[in-house]
Amino acid sequence: MVPKNEVYLEFAVVRLRDIFNTLHRMGPVIRDLKISTAIPDRISTTAFVIAFLDWAISPRSIAGDLIRVLERVDVNVMEEDADTVMHKLTMKNEAKEAVVSWARFWCLNLLFPMMDRQLLGNLPEYWSIMADIRHSVMQRDSNRCPVTGIYDTFTATNVEPQGTLAAVHIIPPRISYNKTAKTLISKFTGGQILPEHLSPENIDAMDNALMLSTTISTLFEQYRWSICPERQGNPRFSFSVPGYHEEEHSYRLRKVADFYPPNTLSAPEDSRILFGRGPPEGGVFVLPNPSYLRLHYSLALILEATQAGKTISRIQHAMMRSGLGRRALVFWGDEMEVFLPTIYRRGMECVLGVLQWYAEEAEAKAVRQREKGGG
Repeated sequence: MVPKNEVYLEFAVVRLRDIFNTLHRMGPVIRDLKISTAIPDRISTTAFVIAFLDWAISPRSIAGDLIRVLERVDVNVMEEDADTVMHKLTMKNEAKEAVVSWARFWCLNLLFPMMDRQLLGNLPEYWSIMADIRHSVMQRDSNRCPVTGIYDTFTATNVEPQGTLAAVHIIPPRISYNKTAKTLISKFTGGQILPEHLSPENIDAMDNALMLSTTISTLFEQYRWSICPERQGNPRFSFSVPGYHEEEHSYRLRKVADFYPPNTLSAPEDSRILFGRGPPEGGVFVLPNPSYLRLHYSLALILEATQAGKTISRIQHAMMRSGLGRRALVFWGDEMEVFLPTIYRRGMECVLGVLQWYAEEAEAKAVRQREKGGG
């Protein structure tokens, strides 16, 4: 077998792109990806593969991973000519299902967790950590959203535009406890973000936080817009803090999704975003981690190209409305019977819980009345 070095994988990326672009033009040769019985939306599997090869930070890693999956079903992408590979992908059911399973795995274990913006719970220590992050980031950016220019309503002067600001994670906090997602992030980024970089203390840190106006913070969490860090050829230096601070990257606004932006996101595409106008007391401020922002921007492009972002958002909305966990709405097959018993069971659990609460309240009320009558 040919060793999979960097040159090999570079050719693999080109070949896989050509093959799947051809399959995509041929129509529904490989069945679309369906990830929920609750939502009828489907994702084009071929478009999903193409998007990962086009927009992953390390397309070589993606190509190597897909090649290994196809080798298990006797599809040798690099050892066979392109026509043979496409013939197998169009004629062999196990080859087509291998591609669908590969896409589903990445969707469930990377895209889903990266769109999960729920916080870790009502733990007092966690909210204390979040308060510290908010305080630090507010100081870094002078109580101002660096994207919209809106100042925090509690510190703004009468002549400054003001509103509510929220501290937003670039990488969601729950990722720190998801081993599979951390491994896939490492592969997706070509090792730029290693699993050990995504520990709770690194996730809940200043370089993984932005202070944004609430008018655009949800759109950022939904990957509708992003920030692209570009390495500068001639770094600038700042004298606003003790010592020199080298600005190695230029941060640029990217409006990824085709939507009507709010007035507060009216800045033109490619506008430069300036962080760190007011450093925290007693030390050098920490800018957003460029690797984290590259990951966010890359996923935003994939979610938009495949329309998976809308599908996942709808599933998450259904989860919140029904009170179900992810595995109750996301499944590994297309059978409706997987979903309906879960809905019934959870519904009965909810009803029984309410009845139990009423019974306990009635019993407590009866006890109080007996005590009052006896007194």
